[in-house]
Amino acid sequence: NAQKELDKQQKILDKEKQRQKLNDTIDNQYLEMKREVEKEWFIVKDLGQFAKYDKTRNKFIIHNEKATKLNLSTYNLDVATKFGITKSPFFDKWIKDPNRREYDSIVFDPQQKNKNDFNTFTGFKHDNTENPKKSTKTIHKLLDHLFRPKYKKYILEWLSYIIKAKDKTNVCIVLYSDAHGVGKNSFIELIRKLIDEKYVSKLENIDELQSQFNSFCESKFIIYGDEILAKTKDLYTTLKNTITRSQVKINKKGIDAYEMENYTNYLFTTNERCPFKIEKNDRRMTMLETTEIKLSKELTKEFYEAIKDENIIKTFYHELLDFDTPEEIECLSTPLKREIQNIYEPSPIKYLFKYYKKLEGTRWGINELFEKVKEFEKQQGFTEIKTSEQMSSILLKVADFKYKNNDKRGYRFLDLETILKKYNEEMFNDYQIIDNDENIDD
Repeated sequence: NAQKELDKQQKILDKEKQRQKLNDTIDNQYLEMKREVEKEWFIVKDLGQFAKYDKTRNKFIIHNEKATKLNLSTYNLDVATKFGITKSPFFDKWIKDPNRREYDSIVFDPQQKNKNDFNTFTGFKHDNTENPKKSTKTIHKLLDHLFRPKYKKYILEWLSYIIKAKDKTNVCIVLYSDAHGVGKNSFIELIRKLIDEKYVSKLENIDELQSQFNSFCESKFIIYGDEILAKTKDLYTTLKNTITRSQVKINKKGIDAYEMENYTNYLFTTNERCPFKIEKNDRRMTMLETTEIKLSKELTKEFYEAIKDENIIKTFYHELLDFDTPEEIECLSTPLKREIQNIYEPSPIKYLFKYYKKLEGTRWGINELFEKVKEFEKQQGFTEIKTSEQMSSILLKVADFKYKNNDKRGYRFLDLETILKKYNEEMFNDYQIIDNDENIDD
């Protein structure tokens, strides 16, 4: 009887050991699955949702609980019961795990302000590398071909600021040339190599800015587009608002929208001299007129061979790290930008600027001046002013030129140069350059 009791106790101990071994195996199985799943999946607390992250493309997809459970349905755990081993969804245990992978928010933050956020900025690939000190003369040959010295300096400051300060710049640079094949797209290819492709995306059509869905904005330093033309005022307003807002709302198909900090700069190329309206007080648009000389086949081949060499790109990256960078990148006032801004000035004001020397000290009847303005419009190829009253209200923006003398009404233009300079001195100076047939050059 004593032996039987001992055998019975031994069987109980053996079963307990088997159960413990099975539980250990199940726990190990869960931990292995957890490590595998959490390479991509995590929980976002402020959204109350789940995220799957593609590190290679620096993109993630937000899922609700039902969709996440479905995506993870191939992960199942062994569970011991009195009837034997059954399968249980990995998700059911993971969702209750207090040590599961989770973050407060998803952010794109080069400054890494909150360590509990999931940050899609993972650094630039050439950060913390040694300078191989290879020759970058071919890169500079392209830049010297494409830009005049002042514009090249501005471009280098802009790129340097992005990779060094890793702070918000939020400018839009438009490269204009009425000639094709001058090297604008080669410059964009240089940027893609330099900044990391995961932080750069292409806008296939500028109309995408008005699209309901905008995943192309997510976690980007630079968005570029070829041959842009904002045909409507609404589109220009959308572009301006997109650039200036501090946060961008990311809206993807089938998931709830969420906000991220806006670090995006825009870079466009165009063959249209006036691709869109630019307002007088604009502080974000930089219009750069590039060369009209076609990029030679020799330099094209030399350039693309050079940027295949990672050490040349790395050396150029280190040059930008050492470049004298301003504390803030502001838009550049260029003759092309002012020309576009002036295009949208009403015709009576442009008439004053163009003919101010002839108008200085003269008197004009209202109808007489109206006819002159209409003649000016005809020469310029457009019709804008329909009545003398409309003309008068526009001229009041500059000054009150009206006079009345013995029932005769008209305009007297005295000290017109001072008045026009006060209204817009840059526009005044640009008109003098054009009238004197001088080259416009900053």
